[in-house]
Amino acid sequence: MKDSIYTLTAYYNILDHNSSKLPPIISRKGGSSNSQGDFFEFFIKDIYCKESLQYPYKEEKENKYLEYFSWIGDSKHFPDMIIRGGEGIETKKMISDSKSIALNSSYPKDYLYIDTQNIPKDMTEDNPQWNRKHIVYAVATVPKTINGIQNEDQKCSKIWLAFGNTFVADRQVYLNIIDGIKKGSESSNPTAEFQPSKEIGRIKNVDPQKRTKLRLRGMWELASPNYLFEEFLIPDFTPKGSSQVNMVILTCDFENIVQKPDFSEFINRNQLIIHDVEIPDPNTPEKFLQAKIFQGFTI
Repeated sequence: MKDSIYTLTAYYNILDHNSSKLPPIISRKGGSSNSQGDFFEFFIKDIYCKESLQYPYKEEKENKYLEYFSWIGDSKHFPDMIIRGGEGIETKKMISDSKSIALNSSYPKDYLYIDTQNIPKDMTEDNPQWNRKHIVYAVATVPKTINGIQNEDQKCSKIWLAFGNTFVADRQVYLNIIDGIKKGSESSNPTAEFQPSKEIGRIKNVDPQKRTKLRLRGMWELASPNYLFEEFLIPDFTPKGSSQVNMVILTCDFENIVQKPDFSEFINRNQLIIHDVEIPDPNTPEKFLQAKIFQGFTI
């Protein structure tokens, strides 16, 4: 994989920024974004594109994003953003520490491919011949209250940056399931006609008079990084009132990064500890993969 990996720098930027509060987003056209999911997307874009942190207005931020991202997202495509020459990032925001994250119609991704489901076709990638990119799931918990006090600042209590290949199986596992559903649907009724769609598909002519259609749509859920990797974390490492900020990456991918940020400042002041661990192989239950888990916090 020839693309660069920028998530280490993004993780560094969170610790350096030393805040996990979601930014208020103001538009010069009036008003502000009313979606908390939008706030978290802007937060993640800002840590990958640190220069945009200085701008309070949506328009200035998005102009700066265009310098760093080949795709800045919409509601119809996967993922939420793609770094130019780098990885894709899918954001997920929850109000509690759930064991799973809702992916809806998008099956889990270990990598981003040129033919990945719902990938944007108009992304402005510098290398149009790319074949595979890393995908990172950025998962945040933004509770309604913290220690009994209303969370008016929209502060994240936990953030995970988890590379897809650390906890998601090969895409063929999910495509085989989808294909099995399609074939089973076709074989169950000889008069039914299967039609492909952007979801799983549609079945026409279900009833004898051909008046009924069935829409097949996946509603996927994936175990959350916090649930999967919490066992590797040191309890009580995060001071009370601070926000956990964690990252998991395969050791082989970490070692392939040529220019790494210097995390010694955060390690020396006990804001960060890096664990070398063995995590279950998503594709082979009896095997393990070498990985690094970054356990840090912001005030």
